[in-house]
Amino acid sequence: DPSAPWSQAFETTLGEVAEGELRISRFAKLTVLYAPNKAPHVLVVEPRAQDETASIYCITDPGKPWTRCSQAPPLSSRARPMPVYTRTKSGSAADFSTALLSVDQASNELLVYHMAETSEKPWVLVSTLPIAGSKERGGEADKKQMWDGVEEKVGQEQKLEQK
Repeated sequence: DPSAPWSQAFETTLGEVAEGELRISRFAKLTVLYAPNKAPHVLVVEPRAQDETASIYCITDPGKPWTRCSQAPPLSSRARPMPVYTRTKSGSAADFSTALLSVDQASNELLVYHMAETSEKPWVLVSTLPIAGSKERGGEADKKQMWDGVEEKVGQEQKLEQK
């Protein structure tokens, strides 16, 4: 019942620096996503981290601390991730694949990752696409490069459809 009062399942204090088993700082950006096995996961991007900026935690029991997964996509500290779920026309709503679109503001790229059936297998980088850059990069030149890349991909797809 959405109108029922919420009950707290798990609480922890986040410090300035990520520490302990649940290594999440108070500056972290959290994204909730669902694996193909329907288990909820939390993707954590640490904007102030020096080395390992992204990590994934599995929520096996809402009342217990999250379990850190051994695999996570290699995202930069300036990444902005968004989960995308797809399924085939003939499949049921319960049969889906999980992908992650990530705008990397550091490299001005859109990265597409595919999540394996379980979170213990590595993420697969499906594609990268340059996007219009920030002031540090050329602006108009970046837009032209992006659209040239899009036109090239569309042309390749059209050729495949004609075959």
